[in-house]
Amino acid sequence: MPSINSLYPLFSVADPAAARDFLTGLFDLEVVFDAPWYVHLSQGGPAGFNVALIAEGHDSMPPGERDRGRSVLLTVEVDDATALDSRLRAEGAEIVQPLRDDPTGQRHVMVRVPGGPVLDVVEWIAAPADPEAAQAST
Repeated sequence: MPSINSLYPLFSVADPAAARDFLTGLFDLEVVFDAPWYVHLSQGGPAGFNVALIAEGHDSMPPGERDRGRSVLLTVEVDDATALDSRLRAEGAEIVQPLRDDPTGQRHVMVRVPGGPVLDVVEWIAAPADPEAAQAST
């Protein structure tokens, strides 16, 4: 069985440069490849956190898969979702779900990456009191 050298999501976005600037402005991510049609971001190298962005409609994507991803969330766990929410609001980011505490034990805010997927910023605040109720609320 082959080993995995790296595993990361590739999101189709309207403007890879705008999505790159948003994500690198928000998190400590290194740009490891940057072209008008494709951007690869990393924190910690191939074994760390990686995400790639490709221009929607690019012909390297299979037909039928060239549109922006729908119903896809990129979840990032942080230490302080409240502080990041304040920063996102101050910067005028498109908040798609306001900061809230869920029965799942998470505090999170959801924001749209410009021209791309929804970024779900999560902070663990507690273990769910009732895992079955938490499951039903998601």
